[in-house]
Order: sequence, then structure tokens, then C-alpha cells
Amino acid sequence: MEGGGLSKFDRETETFIHYQREDRNPSSLSDNDVLCLFEDRSGVLWVGTDGAANHASLNKFDRKTETFTHYQQDPDNPYSLSGNYVTAIHEDRSGILWVGTRSGGLNRFDRKTETFTHFKNDPGNPLNLGDSHIRSIFEHSSGDIWVGTYTRGLNRISPEKGTVITYRENHEPGFSDNALWAIYEDSAGTLWLGSEDGGLIKFNPDGPAFEIWTHESENPNSLSDSSIRSIYEENEDTVWIGTYSGGLNKYDRNTESFTHYRHKPDNPHSLSGNRVHQIVADRDGLLWIGTYEDGLNKFNKETETFTRFNYDPNDISSLSHDRIRSLFIDRSDILWVGTRDGLNKFDRETETFT
Repeated sequence: MEGGGLSKFDRETETFIHYQREDRNPSSLSDNDVLCLFEDRSGVLWVGTDGAANHASLNKFDRKTETFTHYQQDPDNPYSLSGNYVTAIHEDRSGILWVGTRSGGLNRFDRKTETFTHFKNDPGNPLNLGDSHIRSIFEHSSGDIWVGTYTRGLNRISPEKGTVITYRENHEPGFSDNALWAIYEDSAGTLWLGSEDGGLIKFNPDGPAFEIWTHESENPNSLSDSSIRSIYEENEDTVWIGTYSGGLNKYDRNTESFTHYRHKPDNPHSLSGNRVHQIVADRDGLLWIGTYEDGLNKFNKETETFTRFNYDPNDISSLSHDRIRSLFIDRSDILWVGTRDGLNKFDRETETFT
């Protein structure tokens, strides 16, 4: 939440409890610009913030006392957090917490000693990363940690071996772009990478090379756009791809071809907009598509039609804003929609939003 701190929602009363920075309270949230949240297996909530004005950027929330413990960069302590702008948090299967920052690289946090080990762009260090600007952290089923960066490719960290391998454009055959938006592992253990402009990258960690798909203007079965924002595997035959300006793509693994679903101004049952940022599926197999500025879509795969949900200033039960930032389906199969203007709960029977 930009500037609003952290909010906890009580589903029974449908009310919020707010946690914000209090200058005279060292146990309050360290900063009101919250960038990422992660709940570990023990139930501890970790909060990454902007960390501006020398504020701490990593917070550990104690649910019993409702207080925050802060972690921040200390230039005089080589075992402190490496940067004060936290972009990603992940707990691996062994319980180690990994923390990505905007300019300080990646951190491995030892909870017993409360110290951090740093992985940065440092050519003289065997634990050198390709870039210190971290965008995403992902743990493969093999136990390796994969780190996507903003400008210098993909990094593979093997905790047991103590090694780092960097995959970069012009260094690896088939690796096409150093800016990665998404990392996704399918049911077979294959990695799918969504890049800024280099298309869709498929990588088998045990294989010799990358496969890449980009937009080809003369090939109608190619990817509709080379800028990828979201990836979702439906089954072993089908992968759905959201693009920056080419709409939604369905990839058929059997034919290795793409079917495109784009916005068509004269068709109200087409996709509402071509900038697809979020894809989730519910228990009924319906796809929900979040766009950047054109609202929410429900996709019926059998009829290949879209139902659109948009903001209507004259309808308080409509979507609160057309810029979708997050989609989540909870254990009760309720769809939650995060927008530029608040949180929405979708009622499937009435097709209205609270």
C-alpha cells in the first residue's frame, strides 16, 4: 500500500485494522510504503517497505503483541541487511529467508544469529550476482534458488553447493533479455521466464539450452507480443501468457503454437484490454484476467468469450478501479481483486463487488 501502511482485514466484521509508522514508537511499522508481504511456515508475517529517510525496510510482525521488529542496513555492520528498499521475500524449504533489495542485491537471513549473508554484483566474489537490483525470487523443486533481476538476467543459487550461476543475454544460447518480469515452474519442473522485450523463455534446468518464443510479424501463430507480464499453466498441454500490449495468449505444447485473444472494439465479448498483468483460475476452471487499465475479465474457455467487469462511477457495486494490481482466490474460492483504488471482494451469484 503506497503511503497507507499495512492493513489487516477481519472477514467476519468486514473491518480493517491499520498499522502505520509512528515516529515515537520503535515497535511500529518502519515505513508506510509497503512493497511486499510474505508469511512464513511458522505464521510470521514479513513486511518489505521502501525504507526511505533511513527507515528500516524489513519488518517482522509479532501477531501476539502486534509489534514490529526492524531490520535495516548498517554501513558499519557487514552482517546487516544489504539495502533499505525491499522488493521480494521468500522462505525456502529449509526455512531460510531470502530477501531481495533494489540496489543491495540478495540477502540470506540466518534466524538464529539474526545476520545476513549478501549476494551482490561483485565480479571478484565467487557468489557474484549478475545484478544487485532484484525483481523476483523463486525456489525450484530441486531446491535451487532462482533470482530474476531488472537489467542483467537470471541467477541460479545452489545453497548446498555454495555456487551462483548467472544466465545473461549474449552469454547463453537462447537467452534473449536481461530484464525478467516473471519466473514460473510448471508441473514437469520446467522454468518459464517472462522478459521485458525478449519474449517467452522456456528453460529445463537439467537441459543444455533455452528455448525462446517472440512475436513474429509474419507468423500468425507466434507470440502476440514479446513483452511478458504473467504466466499460468492450466495443464500439461496448455500454458496461458499475459503480455504488455498483445493481450492473452494460449500456448499449445503439442503444436507449439499460440492462439491470441485481443481486445476488439466492435466485440463486447472480447478481452477488455491488451495489457494483461494477472491470470488466475478458479475451481470451475474459469480464467480471471486482470488488465492494467481496462478492468477485470472472466474467460469462458468453452465458448471463448469474455465477461467484462469495469468501474462505473454510478454503481457502488462495480469494480472500484480499472487498473488491476493483484488477483487472489482464497481457500473458499472467493475472488479478491486489488486495484489502484482499494480492495474488492467479488460475489459470484450477483456478480457485484464489495
